[in-house]
Amino acid sequence: MNDDFARNWSAYVQRQLDANGANLPLTRAAELADITYNTLKSWVNATGSQPSAANVLNFWRIYGDSSTLPEALAAAGYGDVDEYDTVVRTRPDLSLLDTEELLAEMKNRVDDNPFVQRGATTTARKAARKRADLRAVRLDHARNAPPL
Repeated sequence: MNDDFARNWSAYVQRQLDANGANLPLTRAAELADITYNTLKSWVNATGSQPSAANVLNFWRIYGDSSTLPEALAAAGYGDVDEYDTVVRTRPDLSLLDTEELLAEMKNRVDDNPFVQRGATTTARKAARKRADLRAVRLDHARNAPPL
């Protein structure tokens, strides 16, 4: 890795992890960014080769809240920030959208998200249903029991 580039990228990675990583262990931080632990470790230690643009993009999507994509790409050695068009992040006015469209979009995002633990939720729902069924059986049994 070019020393100047390595320092820039390493400093960028460390800054973003400090700002947005919530003190995650590197193994978990790498998993969330869809990169290997060794890759992230080499970035933090300023060793290894230049990251692929895809890895830069993955890292930026998860940890780049305090920067723009051109800043991330420039730090990774893909040109200068000035070479990119300006990226402006805005929050849309959700009141302009139809409620059904919002719900459909949320469902699509949750369905496509590999980090949502569907099994745990399903198991919790099944357990809650079983507890409710058990309470109903006990209540029914108590109502139908002969008087003492």
